Amino acid sequence: MQFSASPVPVIQLAMSSQFVGLLPMAVGIGEGSEQNAALARAVLSGIGGRNSRW
Repeated sequence: MQFSASPVPVIQLAMSSQFVGLLPMAVGIGEGSEQNAALARAVLSGIGGRNSRW
């Protein structure tokens, strides 16, 4: 079994999966989703800002 020399690819994989998971919530699909959309957009903007530093 080989391990990665740096944790960067693992971190980027985790961030991208979190981004994809929060995307429907940020779009606001479904009833009552307007309440959660602002929170999802804030989290996604934080992920985007954090990801750009790599």
